[in-house]
Amino acid sequence: MKRILPLLLACTALFVNGESLRAEKGSPLKMLMVVHEFPTNRDYFIYEQTTHLFDHKVSLKILPTYMTSTGIPSDAPVGQYADLFKPVDSHNDVDFKGLNLIYCQYPDAAIRMVPVAKRRGFLGKVAVAYNSAKLSELATPRKELNSVLNNSCDLHIVPSRALANQLIDLGAPFEKVVVLRNGIDLSGYPYREKTIQAGKTVKMLSVGNFDSSMSHDTTIKAMRVIVDAFPNVQLKIIGSGPKADYLLELVRSNGLDKHIKIETDTSEKVLKASFANSHIFISPSGGAKESFVKSAIIKAMACGLPVIATPEAQGVELFTNQKSGWLVAERDECSLADMVLSLTDPEDSRSFSATCEAARDRALLEFDSAAVNERLYALFENLLQR
Repeated sequence: MKRILPLLLACTALFVNGESLRAEKGSPLKMLMVVHEFPTNRDYFIYEQTTHLFDHKVSLKILPTYMTSTGIPSDAPVGQYADLFKPVDSHNDVDFKGLNLIYCQYPDAAIRMVPVAKRRGFLGKVAVAYNSAKLSELATPRKELNSVLNNSCDLHIVPSRALANQLIDLGAPFEKVVVLRNGIDLSGYPYREKTIQAGKTVKMLSVGNFDSSMSHDTTIKAMRVIVDAFPNVQLKIIGSGPKADYLLELVRSNGLDKHIKIETDTSEKVLKASFANSHIFISPSGGAKESFVKSAIIKAMACGLPVIATPEAQGVELFTNQKSGWLVAERDECSLADMVLSLTDPEDSRSFSATCEAARDRALLEFDSAAVNERLYALFENLLQR
């Protein structure tokens, strides 16, 4: 799909929850954002998206399906706009005739909200985000979903190509489906050049919960083969969970104590230090299905770590195989060992460095919240021109 360039901003007044905030420049967007719950302590990207829209002086109201009793988390990225995060109590408090865009954070909200809005005079555009990994995980029955796809929505924003294809198969017009990744703030993860040098230790990193869903045992078994052929290698596995003791025993029983460290501190401080000091990131099979692991992969790429992953771990969605990372067979220690050993050849350092740069570029272009949120705003402005 063609990328949409931001349009010139129009001069207007900003209205938030009925209050006029005058500015030299304003946005043509007068929108209602329908979210699942508010405030939320889970979906921080909602705060980042909303703050970016406020940066563009968008007239914005927030309508939650559920109001929680807790306030906005103290670490929520709301910046100078904390006072503007005041949701309306119900759709009865919304002037739908004064809106030109309704943005629903999930399709069920569109099914309920759009008919109400149109009965009350709404004539604008409707955009829907699909933050679920699979349509089968959505609560909406397929018949109702098809009705929304074909009759009500003007723009469908999905986080993956796989989900885009599913929506198109259900009848969504191709031109109305746009892939836009869920953004992550990568400003605190600077790029550091990674090189493989003769005689220097190659440091690898893996992140994932210590439970049966993660194939850390496959990575440990692969290390037996790697160490036999290339002793100057280290692996750190970061995670927490019930299988920590099992993994420690597996390391000891394979005589890999000097080569593998099991780290149970999963704080950002430890992760950032590990990204900075490693050369390669290994995603365990099934790892990227977990948001914690997927986030770690993207942050690692931003720091210049190319990724080794499996198709099951959705590596294809995160990077381009043999350009910004590598895919290996599922739960196959020999395949993983062969890939690692092929990367430890210092004579191929130029290719390795190019892969590191490509990993960084993809992370910043596709997943950095600043880029993602600017693209979202551009999508909304373009939608109004249709």
